[in-house]
Amino acid sequence: MRLSQILNEYQEQCSLFDLEITHLTQDSREVRPGSLFFCGKQGEVAQRYIGEAEKRGAAAIVCTQDQKKGADRSRIVSQNPRRAYSLACSRFWGEPQNGMTLVAVTGTNGKSSTAWLLQHILPDCGLIGTICSRFADQEVPSCYTTPDAGQLYPLLAQMKKAGCRTVVMEASSQALAQERLAGLNFRLGIFTNLSRDHLDQHGNMETYFQVKRSLFAQCDMGLANWDDDHGRLLCREDGLKSYSLFNNQADYTVYQKKSDENGSCFCLVGNREIARVRFAMPGEFFASNAAAALAAANLLGQPLEAAAERLRNCPGVPGRVQIMDCGSFRAMIDYAHTSDGMKKILRLAQSMKPKHLYVVFGCAGERDRGDRPLMTRTVLRYADRAVFTADNPRGESWEQLCGDIPQDPKLLRVFDRKEAIAEAFSWCGKGDLLLLLGKGHERYQALSEKSIYLNEEEVLRDCLKSSYHIEKTKKIFYNDTQKWYID
Repeated sequence: MRLSQILNEYQEQCSLFDLEITHLTQDSREVRPGSLFFCGKQGEVAQRYIGEAEKRGAAAIVCTQDQKKGADRSRIVSQNPRRAYSLACSRFWGEPQNGMTLVAVTGTNGKSSTAWLLQHILPDCGLIGTICSRFADQEVPSCYTTPDAGQLYPLLAQMKKAGCRTVVMEASSQALAQERLAGLNFRLGIFTNLSRDHLDQHGNMETYFQVKRSLFAQCDMGLANWDDDHGRLLCREDGLKSYSLFNNQADYTVYQKKSDENGSCFCLVGNREIARVRFAMPGEFFASNAAAALAAANLLGQPLEAAAERLRNCPGVPGRVQIMDCGSFRAMIDYAHTSDGMKKILRLAQSMKPKHLYVVFGCAGERDRGDRPLMTRTVLRYADRAVFTADNPRGESWEQLCGDIPQDPKLLRVFDRKEAIAEAFSWCGKGDLLLLLGKGHERYQALSEKSIYLNEEEVLRDCLKSSYHIEKTKKIFYNDTQKWYID
């Protein structure tokens, strides 16, 4: 595609617009001859990236004004290269979003579950999110909650070709701040809740909220959680529709809710419609996510009753309250990785009335350090014993991770996550519950220089096999005669 078709708003700046561009990127390491490189950095860091891109044969470079001085005519100035990159990717991939209904879900917790449930409800719908991207009968692994524009638009093009009429995507605060979704128009935006997360990037809660709030400037309609303080603010000040588990002032309200370990049921009333809802996931927070998905489907034209019937057939959300039978006790795997998310899961676990509750958890490396003591205190409030272990440590040292969490006699520290799970597994007896927090659906662990394969379901199965072998050879005494226990 010609440069003039990709950057038509910059044509007055240079005479290179007949150049043929074969590739777009924001990563200087990916540059090859024919690439159009977008550099959103400034200062010496930008100079280093631009220099690398030029060595690799970039056809042209989009950068800020401070990187234009003294350079040749291949540099094109943009006030916001990140936004320019997103708009350019849309054009380069033929604007595949046109003709499809787009829905975005934002918030601290519940994005993945709400998006997953909504995709299950809506016909001919694609999903882009943390767990994976899925459409038709295809699943594509996810690297980020919201992909870089260079991955997003090819994915939208695939979905359109596969016959998707609607696409539900998660909108992370990082993606919004980096303008990965710039230029997209969403028929509906959904806000689930706001609690502490990503403050290492946003600095404070108000900035974090305003980034989330910015999504709704791109939405025709909005839906927010009335039970969340920030959600109510969006409803009152920005005119969003609302859903609630508790308050009949909301546009969609849950009544008669019941929940046990096998799932939830409730009545949802809104838009002069009522539906009896049953679905496979327990807990108030999942009822809230289900209410959000059903209300969203209704705002998009689906009758509530029909939407509830489709939800009834959803088996659940991968890596969210995933319960495994371990014989005399049970284990639960969940993605909760913030203090607020952990609190909700721990309350659910406690409501299941285990004899003992044991927890394995970690804190992500190179992320918000301020939440680590809160996470630890939350776990210790509910757990009988716990193991602190590596989550995705990345380049952060184990010593620093341990230094950020309080000391407690109930808390054991084990760096290797498999060993941590095996240790906690060895504590479990009849009627106990083992809770593994932080990884959920993930099948990897990010270390300093590489990622390794890690599947907590498989780790639990290995523990079960080892435990079964021990039980097979365990000596017991019966009527003063030594016998081998054989099950």
